[in-house]
Amino acid sequence: MRRVMNMLVVALAIVALAAAVVFVVGGRPRIYSSSVAVTASPDALFAHLTRPELLTRWMGGLVASEDLTGEGLRVGARGRETIEQGGRRMVMESEILQVTPGRLLSVRLMAEGYDVQADYTLEPQGGQTVVSLRQVARYGGGLRLVAPFLDGMVERKMASDFAALKRVAEQSVP
Repeated sequence: MRRVMNMLVVALAIVALAAAVVFVVGGRPRIYSSSVAVTASPDALFAHLTRPELLTRWMGGLVASEDLTGEGLRVGARGRETIEQGGRRMVMESEILQVTPGRLLSVRLMAEGYDVQADYTLEPQGGQTVVSLRQVARYGGGLRLVAPFLDGMVERKMASDFAALKRVAEQSVP
């Protein structure tokens, strides 16, 4: 009986240690990136990154993007983004950190347990524009426990969204 109790204590200690390691690792910033070359001008492509009616055409799950400050596209402007995926709805607050039309858009997105900085850059390259996205995500609360397991899902979604962006933007080019 004593041996069984010792084995149970050791097993629980291992589980607790594993949970602590996952919690610590999940608290580190997660960095994701993706890029795509699109046959469109930087200005045309930038519109797809900033106009709500165009965003919802290529960004999977985005159902609404609302301007909260009424100040338009400028540093400090805030918004609310509503995303539906897998039958779940998530509302995020957004804030524009940097904006250079046709070149750069940096946005901070915040929700419970989630804080991400998304930096979009646009580079013209011989009749195309390469749009790149670098996200630095910080997970809190319970999301810290699953953060290390989200990487593949986040990167697949970014690739899928960029494939849709390419298709939508190239269809709208005259």
